[in-house]
Amino acid sequence: MAENGLVRHLGNGVYIITDDGEAYLEGRLDTENWRYIDEDADAVEASESADGETSNGGAS
Repeated sequence: MAENGLVRHLGNGVYIITDDGEAYLEGRLDTENWRYIDEDADAVEASESADGETSNGGAS
């Protein structure tokens, strides 16, 4: 899961879930094509961030 950016390893056996990981658990991320599923339109591409923590450029 960490290799795919769904969780981030903090060290010492500790992991946190990323925005992509939360979207996957909520059924909003198509992991076959790595695209977000927009309920109002077609699928929207998931962006790949450098650290894998956020998928929206760090915006809240």
